[in-house]
Order: sequence, then structure tokens, then C-alpha cells
Amino acid sequence: MKGRLTLVTLLAAGFLAAPLLVRDARAQGKAKVVEAKGATKVGGGADANIKTDRAPNSQNARGHMTAPEAKGGPKSRGTTSTLHIDNHTEWYVDIYVDGDYIGQVGPYGDGIAYASPGRHSLYARAPFDNGDALTWGPQSDYISGDYTWRLN
Repeated sequence: MKGRLTLVTLLAAGFLAAPLLVRDARAQGKAKVVEAKGATKVGGGADANIKTDRAPNSQNARGHMTAPEAKGGPKSRGTTSTLHIDNHTEWYVDIYVDGDYIGQVGPYGDGIAYASPGRHSLYARAPFDNGDALTWGPQSDYISGDYTWRLN
């Protein structure tokens, strides 16, 4: 699954389930930080930026995902990039990569996932009980090295 995001770790503040650089940040000794301001989306209904929404865990689905190298899985043949979601809001934010739900970051929290280098689309959504939502993206870029997406 070259170019797909793989969940590897959980961090504080509710990141529950497990981007954009043209040159390798590790080679440069720097990490890239990209800030995004939320936009209000009024009303409910389907969101065209979401292909697969979150689903409950299934007890029968054990063994469907191989652990990444950092978590004791097989050694990777290629490089791995780090995706850091930095939530600077008071909301629970659902995170989508390439339209697929990968997790949630709690208020003022952080989430970490590892990704294969490549172009990915980032989208984040904080739904409200009245059907409105605060959204970030979609934003497409090349993930390589250490990448932080800061949500304001």
C-alpha cells in the first residue's frame, strides 16, 4: 500500500485511531509546520471531502493490520514520515487522510501517525450538535520527513 497512511501510535488528548513537503525534512534537519484556520460549514448532510467515516471497532477484525516497525512490526524497506496533528482549538476534531477517517484529536491535543512519503489530501472536521461543522482543508501536499499540521 505505497503512499497510504498507516496508524502507529496514540498520543494524549484523544487521538483515537491512528501533510506537505517537497524535499526531505530529515535531510535538511528541519521539520515543516503548516497552519490551517477553520472554516464554518453550515448545515448537515453529506460532506464531499469524506470517503470513509469512522466506524466502531470489531472484535472479529483482529489481525487485519500489521504493526509498524516502530511498534514491533517488520522492518520497513522504505522511509517513513511522521504526521503530527496539532489541535489549537477547544473542539474534538476528526482527521481524514485521502478521504478516510484516521482518528480524532481532542481539544488542544496532539496526534501522531506515520506515513509513506507521497502526496496526500488532509481534511479535518469538528462537527457540532446543530448540524454545523468547523472544517480545515481539504489540503493536498507531499508528505516527507517530519510534518506538522496545526489547526487553529
